[in-house]
Amino acid sequence: MKQRLSLLVVLALLSGRCLADTGTVIRPSPLQAEPYSDAATLTQLGRGTAVRLLERQGGWYQVSSGQWRGWVRLASVKLEESSGAGGESGIGESLRFAQTGRSGARSTQATTGVRGLDKKALAEATPDRAALQQLDEFAVSEGEAAAQARRHGLRPES
Repeated sequence: MKQRLSLLVVLALLSGRCLADTGTVIRPSPLQAEPYSDAATLTQLGRGTAVRLLERQGGWYQVSSGQWRGWVRLASVKLEESSGAGGESGIGESLRFAQTGRSGARSTQATTGVRGLDKKALAEATPDRAALQQLDEFAVSEGEAAAQARRHGLRPES
C-alpha cells in the first residue's frame, strides 16, 4: 500500500498536471491557440475569468472557459484551493509541499521558472551572431573588472 501511494505521488509530480483543477485569471490575458507568445490569439480573457486547468506545458496552462479552450501564461492564473474552506487534505498538502517546498495556508509562491527548451524550439534554433558580437563589445579586461569592483567596495573571496 505504501509503495502504491509513493508511486501515485511520483506520477502526479511528473505528469505536469495541476494540483487544483480550477483557477482565476488575475490580469487581462490573451488566450493563445498554442503555448507560444507568437501563436494566434483566440480571445482575450478578462481579469477574474474562471478557468478550468487542463494541462501545464512549460510556462503555460492549457485552460478552458465557456466555449473557449487554449493556452494562457502560467503567471496570469491564480490557482484555486483544491479543497473547501476547511483547508488542505493531507495528500494535497503533501503534493504542494513536494512541488513548492512550502506548506500551510500561505503555501503559494509567485515564481515562474521554465527550464530548457522544448523539442520544437531546439530543432528550430539558430545562432544570433549579431547579438553575440554585441555582447563581445561589453567585455572588459580582468584589470578593468578588478578596478570597478574596488571602486564599489567589493573584495575577492578567499
